[in-house]
Amino acid sequence: MAGLLGKRLAREIQKNPDIEITFGIVKNDETLKRFLYGPFEDDMTWITNIPMYLDEGRAKVREMNGLQQKIRFAPTDQINLGKKCDILVDTAAPGSRTKWDQRYEHFKKPVIIQSGEYPYGRLIAPPLIEETKTQGNIYRQGDCILSALSPILAPLKSVARKIRVNILMQYDQRLQDYTTNQRINALYLRDDLERRLEGELKSLFNEQEIIMENVIQKPGLDYYLATLHLDTNKPISGKDIRQILEERPRIKIAPDGMTSTYEIDHLLREEAHALGRDISPIVLYSSDLNDSQLKKKDIRIRATIYSKLIAVLPNIDAIRIIARDMEPLTAMRTTDHYAGFNGPMGI
Repeated sequence: MAGLLGKRLAREIQKNPDIEITFGIVKNDETLKRFLYGPFEDDMTWITNIPMYLDEGRAKVREMNGLQQKIRFAPTDQINLGKKCDILVDTAAPGSRTKWDQRYEHFKKPVIIQSGEYPYGRLIAPPLIEETKTQGNIYRQGDCILSALSPILAPLKSVARKIRVNILMQYDQRLQDYTTNQRINALYLRDDLERRLEGELKSLFNEQEIIMENVIQKPGLDYYLATLHLDTNKPISGKDIRQILEERPRIKIAPDGMTSTYEIDHLLREEAHALGRDISPIVLYSSDLNDSQLKKKDIRIRATIYSKLIAVLPNIDAIRIIARDMEPLTAMRTTDHYAGFNGPMGI
């Protein structure tokens, strides 16, 4: 709960009255140091009121309790997972899961790990769940890209015959030398990620032909761009696609004329906040979904994806789907409601 995703997820869960955080687990790493010795964010002070466990030996737990007063840690060997929670969400860095595998097996109840543990676990990218693979009680939450593509493409399964995907996203590797302008402004081809995403999408869309054409990364992006080309089974218009998508959870369609993430982030955010709402993390450009009645068999959809929320909210969806047996679209609409962007995003 001290790491980037864990902290964001814990903060969002607090908005949902039907979900309760019963305890948190942290490791003694740099994220914990910033969390303990930097000032708490105003909306994270509640964390001092729930049981917190340090995933270290008892000597290190005693040491950390002696060094600070914000949180009183207990060692993780004192946790009885089965009595403490109905579902456990693991947001630790990739590779950390293996230490907990035996405990997860004895836990019996559902565990949601993250995409960094690929290919372990049964993929869940709401509203879709991988049908052909099982890993007992272990589910793997899809990454930023899958979390954006699944809500867009799921309602078009009966429409699309072939789906071609191009992605521009944040660079997610370490820069191994000084961050010069050339490094920061560079584009990076990620053929490895392209192959993995293609396989993941095929497991969710096994009746469609899936082609990942490009995954390109650039440092410094808060918003990603997904360009989808659909070859359809029969002619369909942009207006028809718009009608299918505009009532779906997690998706909003930008007003006509908006062509940049600057406008979406600044102008639209001001309007949304004025109405007491936030921006949905998947925004479709309306120029591809205009009111044209022209029917054709090739459709382009361009989506801008807000990276700081797109992987957080599907974890909450998955909690409701798996632990409460809630219908996926209902779970997503419930999450959207408490996230604060339910209803039309108007200007």
